[in-house]
Amino acid sequence: MNDHPLLTCFANSDVAGATAWIEAHPDEAEPPAYEAHPLLQKFVETNNGRLHQKAHLDIADLLASELVCAFRDSVIADQVDEITQWLCQDPKLTKAEFAAGRGIGNAMHHWKSVEMAEVLLQVGAEIDSLNSLNESPLTVQLRFGSIEASRFLLEKGANPNLGESAHLPSDSMQARIELLLAHGWDINRGHLLHDANHGHGTRIQTWLRNGADPTVADANGQTALHLLAARGTGREAIDALAKDGAELEAKDNSGKTPLELALSAKEQAAAETLKALHDAS
Repeated sequence: MNDHPLLTCFANSDVAGATAWIEAHPDEAEPPAYEAHPLLQKFVETNNGRLHQKAHLDIADLLASELVCAFRDSVIADQVDEITQWLCQDPKLTKAEFAAGRGIGNAMHHWKSVEMAEVLLQVGAEIDSLNSLNESPLTVQLRFGSIEASRFLLEKGANPNLGESAHLPSDSMQARIELLLAHGWDINRGHLLHDANHGHGTRIQTWLRNGADPTVADANGQTALHLLAARGTGREAIDALAKDGAELEAKDNSGKTPLELALSAKEQAAAETLKALHDAS
């Protein structure tokens, strides 16, 4: 199936070629009632769960029913009354899978207003469904929506520790962390390591103030100190990590300590900071 002509059209962003193939093979291109077409699922699987380029979205729509596409568009447009009418006639539309700019998801991943979410949940939408990027509705709202929308889902019973962790917007990061912690969230789900890998020193200090474990390591055995050291930057963040208990002598899977990584970095601010911490210990 990997060498299917339509998958080649997806890979090449060839909308015209996809259109021609679908017109020539209407039976094979027939869209399922509620699930995403198998060929669309296969492409997304080979594309790391993603589906956001316009050409890919255009091809995806060729493989979906007009009803599902119209339903999706009304959800995104927050047309609550219209969605309510459709769901009265066909509640299974809440489970309809479609493309809408990230991967394959359903209506619970794309609502704008709490009123719309209420309508979807009342007819059986799954509050903890996962899209092709392993994101839950809560993950999406934490990253792109409002604090009120996230609170609504949590109070309705959404699992804060399900699926991919959400990147929290910096301007409301503290408030979102407090909300999540109040609902049983595990703060050590990778955010500290993500921000260390990207050199976000201020965010690192926020995670630490809220109780993140500075000794947590990734699959390569690298702690936040290792990740900052490899970048060669982050004086204040390194100091904060060490103060909170990060292990200066921790070794990653290749046997490297943070200082050893820092000495090989282009920037030497991290190495200087780590040397000072070693001398003071």
